[in-house]
Amino acid sequence: MFCVMLNFHMLTLYNYVVSRSLNWFIYNGEGVAENARDRLRRLLESLGQKVQTITAKEVEEGSWRKEAQVFVIPGGQSRIFGHHLQGKANDNLRAFVADGGNYLGICGGAYYASRLSQFNFSSLYAQEHKECTESAIKEKSTPIEREMFFFHGQSSGPFTSDDDVLLAVQEAANLPFDKFVCPIRGGGLLSEDQVVPKPCSKAQVLARFPTGDAAIVSGSYGHGLYLLSGPHVEFIEGLDALEMRVKSGVSDDDLFSSDPGRQYTFFITMFLLPFINSCVRKASHKATHTT
Repeated sequence: MFCVMLNFHMLTLYNYVVSRSLNWFIYNGEGVAENARDRLRRLLESLGQKVQTITAKEVEEGSWRKEAQVFVIPGGQSRIFGHHLQGKANDNLRAFVADGGNYLGICGGAYYASRLSQFNFSSLYAQEHKECTESAIKEKSTPIEREMFFFHGQSSGPFTSDDDVLLAVQEAANLPFDKFVCPIRGGGLLSEDQVVPKPCSKAQVLARFPTGDAAIVSGSYGHGLYLLSGPHVEFIEGLDALEMRVKSGVSDDDLFSSDPGRQYTFFITMFLLPFINSCVRKASHKATHTT
């Protein structure tokens, strides 16, 4: 269901994505990392997508559900997200996906959409980024149970204090390469519960850390889709140069020879195509049943 076969040239894939624009709403409440938000917006807009930001108050109000096709929570501090989105805002997010919407969570957004999340605030990464406050350190050994979640499992991190991590692309992704280096920046690993009751589904692992732990997963919740990524796949080195190479018709083999090129391809095929194709199918189904 979530597998995407890359069976045409990258330029064709790029043109397909750019010509099918979705409405993306990126959460921009307290706790969101501005650089993560901005890098993701830049990447999505470069791929022809319509992007706007949304506050916690607007999420709670709910009118965005009529227009949105993908809701995104980017990197940041999930425990702060939880404080501002509790109650009606979380109800709206849950209903949006259950009714057929799409959710993308990267790093903090992946922690937030997991049933349990645990972040080691005394880790080297947290110390280097000044996140190891006294109150936060007390939380480090206690997983937080989320009021709202799509992934029936736990997100635990940071995976490493290193800047980058080698991701192993899984066979389910159906891509012509098996690994690439990607920024991690505090992201965690994802471990699914043994029993996954509805409306959650068993998740599909798209990429793994060197330890074999899941780094990126996708699944369904009700009638909608979710995709969670511990690593920051949106931080692609040399994005402008990559786009120019694709537009000029660079060969796929040449594009796939570099980590940024593989990361760029992975983002398009794993983060965009499933949501686009899902929305296309829903639109076709709706048109068929209204004529």
